[in-house]
Amino acid sequence: MDQSLDAGPCRTGTSKCEVQIITLGANWYVRKGLRFMLNYYLTEAAIGNAGPGMRNRKDNPSVISFRTQLSF
Repeated sequence: MDQSLDAGPCRTGTSKCEVQIITLGANWYVRKGLRFMLNYYLTEAAIGNAGPGMRNRKDNPSVISFRTQLSF
């Protein structure tokens, strides 16, 4: 069966996609004008199936991000 990777809404050639994200974050104000931010993202991506009779596929990527903000 030929499959176009540009056909699906997720650009993965699947029937559908859905993403759920839970974000946990913390801010640390070191001093006036300086802040550190740490975020942790738990995700579940249901990326559909590749065609009739195929199982639905899921992916569970996790992300940690760290940012700094300096105001002057």
